[in-house]
Amino acid sequence: MSIRSVMQAAANKIKPAIKKELKNQGHYLTGNLERSLSDNVTSGPDGTRITGTALGYARYVNDGFQAGSASWAQLPYVIKYFIKRGLSTKEAKKAAGATIMTWMKEGMPTDNSRRFSKTNNRLKFLKVVNDAINRDIDKQILAGIDAEISKTFNKTKSETI
Repeated sequence: MSIRSVMQAAANKIKPAIKKELKNQGHYLTGNLERSLSDNVTSGPDGTRITGTALGYARYVNDGFQAGSASWAQLPYVIKYFIKRGLSTKEAKKAAGATIMTWMKEGMPTDNSRRFSKTNNRLKFLKVVNDAINRDIDKQILAGIDAEISKTFNKTKSETI
């Protein structure tokens, strides 16, 4: 097993944990955000690292935004959201307008949106996942690196004897 494969095995545990937390916080409708999650393991002079990416709006789902920072430019996207939730176009336009007005007053998440969450939390899904699995991921990486070092040492030792 290489260091790169050790890191990829760790990365493979992160994505399912993020998907689970997104659903627990009530951030699931089309699955686009979950499907957009990707990871990349790269090696360079500074070491091997895992980099994750997602759709741009993941930032707002994770961090929210302050009251007043919502804009009417979001209207078409919010209308589509409500249509996907089963509203007619007319109802979706009304609901989208009301939602943007609420965002302008309260920011996001709104107080009322907590009802969609199993955890009563609608922010910081990345921190929640990090706090939950960081220790296990560290142990997994350290064990894998230790095994790789032992393998290399034993191979080198046997070649020099």
